[in-house]
Amino acid sequence: MTTQSLQCMRAGKIQLDKVETEIFQERLKYLTPRQADLNFEQLIEKFKEQKKIHDEKLSQEQKEEEKRHADSGTSEYRTLWDAAFFSFVERRLSSPLMY
Repeated sequence: MTTQSLQCMRAGKIQLDKVETEIFQERLKYLTPRQADLNFEQLIEKFKEQKKIHDEKLSQEQKEEEKRHADSGTSEYRTLWDAAFFSFVERRLSSPLMY
């Protein structure tokens, strides 16, 4: 072999080692979580838990409200309809008859 071919082989080997090192470093970055990523994941979990608690509380309040309306025999829709109807009747009674 000539000196030139040996130098080319050596340069290729050095280049290959450099690429392998870069690949290893990139893979290591993805496999090893950073502390900032861990902190962010903990923060996300905390807010998810708070949202779950809030949703459960809201759901419970809505169930209690529905039960209260069911126990009284009227629904919110029925109450609004009655109010609108009686308002209409009052206006008709207070206005002069148009016969």
